[in-house]
Amino acid sequence: MSDKYKIVGPLYDIMSSIYSLGAISDCKKTIIDQITPGQTVLFAGAGHGEDAIEACLKGADVTVVELSLTMADQLATQFRNKLANSKVITDAYTVGKMEIIVNDIFDHKVTQYDFVVANFFLNVFDKHMMEKMLAHLTDMVKEDTGTMVVGDFKYPTGNIITRTLQNIYWFLADLFFVIFSGNSCHKLYDYRAYLSDHGFVEQKEYLYSFMGIGYEAIVANRVGPRLNDKE
Repeated sequence: MSDKYKIVGPLYDIMSSIYSLGAISDCKKTIIDQITPGQTVLFAGAGHGEDAIEACLKGADVTVVELSLTMADQLATQFRNKLANSKVITDAYTVGKMEIIVNDIFDHKVTQYDFVVANFFLNVFDKHMMEKMLAHLTDMVKEDTGTMVVGDFKYPTGNIITRTLQNIYWFLADLFFVIFSGNSCHKLYDYRAYLSDHGFVEQKEYLYSFMGIGYEAIVANRVGPRLNDKE
């Protein structure tokens, strides 16, 4: 399978930082403070993986599944550079384990993670594939105690002006990756509704937006049966 991010991959973090004025980075690192040493964390399509690296530095055992070899190489390089920086490794850090798997995440079927994180990952798929992917990811969250995290463009709410501006803001980003990476062109998804279908309830919402335009991180825990268990 070809690497869709071979062209834009090396510049991914720089472009996202410019487009969001740093909000995407903040959104990705929402739950880092909630992670404790020894916990298991899966990052789906982590890109350059700044959030995955921070989780590892918090002492978590981190697994990253990334289909793009370009992105995986960028993550590995950043992780090595971070560890090589003597200012990072102090008594305040208990570095965990980092495993980077270059593969289709549908082939990864481990059901034991304390956290499953999908930051700016689900939005690359069309509606059918997104639903299938989210179902697969939620299946890998620990029963009762596990947490699902979805960071993405904020779902449009508010008055018609705010909703329109948010949709335009998303569409410009989406169009870029449709052209240069072959991603799907689609409307923004309401992830809360899909998570609810899989037995999850939102515990907290983190907003990184101005006047309702920007990004959000949804942190949810399973309190009911999976969608397949209801049938």
